[in-house]
Amino acid sequence: MTRDRSQTAADTPAPRSGSTRRRHRDPRSLPLYGVYRRFRNLAFADPAAADDESLARLLFRALVEEVPTTSPILGVRLYRREGDEFVLLDSGGEAGEVAPGYRVPASHPVIEQSRRDGWALVRRSDSRFDEWMERTGGSHAIAKLVLGPGRDLLLSFTLREPIATAEVLNALTALGSLADSALERRQFRQLLEQARAVQTSLLPRTLPAIPGFELAVRQRPAEVVGGDVYDLARVGDDALALCIADATGHGLPAALQARDVIVGLRMGMALQLKMVAIVDKLSRVLADSSPSGRYVSFFFAEIDRDGHLIYINAGHPPPLLVGGGEPRRVERLRTSGPILGLDRKATRPWVRIFERLAPGDLLALYTDGITEVRRANDDEEYGLERLQRFLRRHAGEPLETLADRLFAEVDAFGGDAPVLDDQTLLLVRRS
Repeated sequence: MTRDRSQTAADTPAPRSGSTRRRHRDPRSLPLYGVYRRFRNLAFADPAAADDESLARLLFRALVEEVPTTSPILGVRLYRREGDEFVLLDSGGEAGEVAPGYRVPASHPVIEQSRRDGWALVRRSDSRFDEWMERTGGSHAIAKLVLGPGRDLLLSFTLREPIATAEVLNALTALGSLADSALERRQFRQLLEQARAVQTSLLPRTLPAIPGFELAVRQRPAEVVGGDVYDLARVGDDALALCIADATGHGLPAALQARDVIVGLRMGMALQLKMVAIVDKLSRVLADSSPSGRYVSFFFAEIDRDGHLIYINAGHPPPLLVGGGEPRRVERLRTSGPILGLDRKATRPWVRIFERLAPGDLLALYTDGITEVRRANDDEEYGLERLQRFLRRHAGEPLETLADRLFAEVDAFGGDAPVLDDQTLLLVRRS
């Protein structure tokens, strides 16, 4: 049976307190979708939306500018709680006689209902319709919507009657949900920014200057923080230690795992542990502290001034050694043991492997966020073969130029496809 759109508030059961904003329709099916879209774009893109009131002002702005003429909303007012009162901050449309600074007690029955249930609707015929309602809404109905975790911000709407309670409730619920989502997104992004500050503080601020070596690094996380890390350090007077690691997934959990790798590696080197012992301890710590299914691929190497390379590759994509002569050969360095954190019971299953960089040789370390970029039109991967061909063509260029060219090529290959994984490139050339 079709419900009468002119039903009264008494006809519609009020949602339980605390559950209102979880029960709403897709905003695209509602008349205020232009408001939702405008607020979403403002709130998610505007760096000024740094607190609850800023977000509430953005929603107010979207309502004033985007409400269609066919909407029952005639006017909008924004209040903020100050002690035992709510103070009017701004108004638009048919907002009555009141001006900014107008105050109303927080103990007003309609405001108390709004703060308890998240919303309130008062028609002209309602016994709660008093002088304050008339001053702000004239001869029209009034709806209230509270915002923020402390429910200290209040949107008040002047509504054209007759109105359908269910339609108003759906609109209020959708607006409240969108505001909550923007608030949660902002809070989460602030946490990610803090995590990023911690993560980037662990990365080398500048590349070490080591005679006989040219270095370049590029890194781009898929999110604010990522699971890719790298490190470079001078060992003695003329040797270089370097690593690259990639924690499974991306975002905050991967970033925390990657941080543990860098901290553990530096501690092991400070204690002058041998290479295999360092990798073994790292793997055990990760296995004991990480959830099941979370691992870290890891490549760790030392190169001396004569180009002697000693490395352990713990399940990382094979670094590429590009010869300095013509035609350029490309050699894939081998895996020398399992990924870190995979097996708690394994006893030092990693072995060291020896190589040599001749003058002019290039060592390219990368994470699979580069090779696994997919083309939007056919889902084909960029792949290791394309990376090898690229390095053959450009290995003789300055490494900063080479790094920029590679990221530009990968971006062009992916086109409009979203970047799904962190991307890191570390280049070392013996000069």
